[in-house]
Amino acid sequence: MSDAVKKDQPNVTVPTVTFTIDGQSVTVPKGSTVLQAAKDVGIHIPTFCWHPQLKSVGACRMCYVEVEKMPKLMVSCMLDAMDGMVVYTDSDQVRQGRKAILEFILLNHPLDCPTCDKGGECDLQNLTFAHGVDDSRFDFKKYRFKDEGMTTTFDDKKIGPEIMLNRNRCILCYKCVRSNKQAFGEYDLGAFERGNITQIDAVPGGEVSNPFSGNLVEICPVGALTNSDWRYKIRVWLTKTIPSVCNFTSSGSNINFYKEDHQNKIFRVTSRTNNSIDNGWIPDITRYGYQIINSPDRLQTPLIKKDGKQVKVSWDEALEHIAKKYNSIKESVGRVCIGGLISPSLDNRSLYSF
Repeated sequence: MSDAVKKDQPNVTVPTVTFTIDGQSVTVPKGSTVLQAAKDVGIHIPTFCWHPQLKSVGACRMCYVEVEKMPKLMVSCMLDAMDGMVVYTDSDQVRQGRKAILEFILLNHPLDCPTCDKGGECDLQNLTFAHGVDDSRFDFKKYRFKDEGMTTTFDDKKIGPEIMLNRNRCILCYKCVRSNKQAFGEYDLGAFERGNITQIDAVPGGEVSNPFSGNLVEICPVGALTNSDWRYKIRVWLTKTIPSVCNFTSSGSNINFYKEDHQNKIFRVTSRTNNSIDNGWIPDITRYGYQIINSPDRLQTPLIKKDGKQVKVSWDEALEHIAKKYNSIKESVGRVCIGGLISPSLDNRSLYSF
């Protein structure tokens, strides 16, 4: 860009506000929420319904903060930071408010952590322990969602090719419905009824099968939505994550493999946030594509046709056979007549070498 063009461009100054949060002076762009400002300086405020790629709705109320000169606790994901504001994120009043929210959430929530696949990575479980909510003052019967004719103890309902729904675990953060509409432009999942009998479900007569449906499970803060490929297979604390990049899409989505060393097996794939690539959303082909490695139809050893049948052989014998056939064809009709097939699932280096 020439100097003349640079001189013609006006200097754009972003308006800022300065306020105090937990005794720390913070300056952020005007329009930033208190929650985002807190995250920017490393102050943790718990949330259920908030997501950086979605519009804030303040549904869960878990991100309460105390603000001087304001008569009640404020929802930080909906509160714009203002000049001179003084905010407390961990005062006695804030902790009591969050504890009350957890108590209300747990009113009808089933006590099935030992059998829930979200155990060990459940936001509700973690925050309940953190705030000391280990009992309930309510002794009435919990409300239970149950379809007509259902006789099982658990409300597990298949709503898509890979998604299981347990409505009784849902805390109505609406994160799944919002992301489905706002991020993916899909309408195969919705919220039905109202009040305390509101429920998340697939649209009547349909299923949740859009190309990004697996993200709905990943962002669920509890065990209301689970993946059928992960259910009852292994606990998350028995696995370790291996960072990688998707080889099924051209964008190169950033992912994590969940692997267990003893079985030398991959159990699932989740997103690994890289906003410059995928904003934390990955397509289902990326999330479930790993399943081909566990397929019973996958070839594990080379095969050579002998007497009209495919026979398993060692790699040494297979390579020796390929070399003989290659040289025979090259000498008789030329190497131009040699072709081959290779899996498109391989990495670029292997494809280039081939």
